[in-house]
Amino acid sequence: ARPARRRGRSRLPAPFTCAAWPPARPAAARVLLRLRSLFTCAPRFCACTSKRPRAGRRNTRRQPWGRQINERLEKDMKTSNKPLKNLTLAAMFLALGLVLPLLTGQIPQIGNMLLPMHIPVLLCGLVCGPVYGLLSGILTPLLSSMITGMPPMAYLPGMLCELAAYGLAAGVLRRFVRTGKRPLDLYIQLVSAMLIGRLVYGVMNALIFSAGNYSFAVFVSGAFVTALPGIVIQLVLLPAVVLLLEKARLVEKPY
Repeated sequence: ARPARRRGRSRLPAPFTCAAWPPARPAAARVLLRLRSLFTCAPRFCACTSKRPRAGRRNTRRQPWGRQINERLEKDMKTSNKPLKNLTLAAMFLALGLVLPLLTGQIPQIGNMLLPMHIPVLLCGLVCGPVYGLLSGILTPLLSSMITGMPPMAYLPGMLCELAAYGLAAGVLRRFVRTGKRPLDLYIQLVSAMLIGRLVYGVMNALIFSAGNYSFAVFVSGAFVTALPGIVIQLVLLPAVVLLLEKARLVEKPY
């Protein structure tokens, strides 16, 4: 009687069988298998046996070399383009920080309420990370004061420290706050960065820039009461903008 053929073997000669077989073959045969798998074998369908894997059984076949190379190239391109993308976004946020205060520059009271310069700095920290957030927080008020005269030189040191703390804190919290729910992450990062920046602003004014003339009541009035409309705008607008950028794949998710 004809001996029973082992289950799952191909009828092709040994050097040309599927690459998913155990690799106990000479080196030349393994090379032929690899070359053949580039053109004939797929993860879910094997052209050698013309059979699909059984339902309920995990497919352990390796992907073809061509697909592995393409995936590796795509990953390397994303990694290599990330610094350039962050630099472009940071420059865009810096320009936005110079333009937005011009919309309310004629009425300082509205500017103190809406806080237009805070929005791009917080966005830069949430999107680009701590380094670009810190640089944006330093350069935005400095360049705005030099070009447009806003903020005035008397308020520039305190505002520079505040915005630098915003960008740095938002970028650092972006790396470490990961609850598994992206909207919750953004709100935790944003609220924490806003509190840290206001705390730095109050401490620097009380100890250095306005020592002796700065009280807790003045701090609460300027940082929270007067700025309440701007705080609401930031809480509503910034998480939505970050989520839209990530959904459009213009910004990579942190995890």
